[in-house]
Amino acid sequence: MRIFVCEFLTGGGMRAEPLPGEAVAEALLLRTVLVHDLESVPGLSVTVAQDDRLGAGDGIMAAVGEGVDPRAAWRALSADADLVWPLSPDASRTAALVGAFRACGRRVIGHRAEALELLSAPDRLTAALTAAGIPADSNARGDALSLSVLARSDGLAVLALHHRHLAPDGRLAAMTIGAAAERSGPFASLALSVVRAVPGLSGLFDIDICRTPDGLCVTAISPGLALSYVGLHKSLGVNPVAFLPDFIRNGRPPQMPHLPQPVAIELKLRA
Repeated sequence: MRIFVCEFLTGGGMRAEPLPGEAVAEALLLRTVLVHDLESVPGLSVTVAQDDRLGAGDGIMAAVGEGVDPRAAWRALSADADLVWPLSPDASRTAALVGAFRACGRRVIGHRAEALELLSAPDRLTAALTAAGIPADSNARGDALSLSVLARSDGLAVLALHHRHLAPDGRLAAMTIGAAAERSGPFASLALSVVRAVPGLSGLFDIDICRTPDGLCVTAISPGLALSYVGLHKSLGVNPVAFLPDFIRNGRPPQMPHLPQPVAIELKLRA
């Protein structure tokens, strides 16, 4: 079974423009960990698109060079894959990637189109969550947290709770991944409410939360795999993508087994 990992920034999506250094570093970190986890699953092989300015890489890398249309290159690479995993922290870019691959008949890891459309419009997302009785405010102030979840059509599994440490300018400076074992109680109830309020959320993603004096408030939902994934395997002691062979065979993630208690992993991104 072959997986094509298509990360927008590192995969040539900005080949005609200067690469944004910090964003590329984070994208490379996430992509590297994901590829390592995928290659650790028996029976899976991986192909990765790579902007040639980032180096040749190893044998799994397919270079996207100057003058090459990255989208045409991605379509060609996806044709030889059983599954495509698009990656971008930007919801609009993720929606475009997922839509393009699905239009070609590819099987894709990602939210459905209606969910990605909502995630691409923060005001509409806030309105949808609020209408469902979920406090939502992208500007909320308090303890910055996030939940990693695996969503299925018939429910979800909360994998871990993380603390997000923000710089004075509001950017993510560091994370404590697996800061607590919060798989039940108010965090799990909130995650389930979010999935019900936003039809089409699927697979592995994060729900960003602010803990305020008035309670929990949703600040964002990631359009796909989030940066917390970098430490998730080490925190859980379980490979988070071990479900992929079942997904390829059956078309949806399986029920998650009982997970061990997470171990806190510190991830520093910037001073």
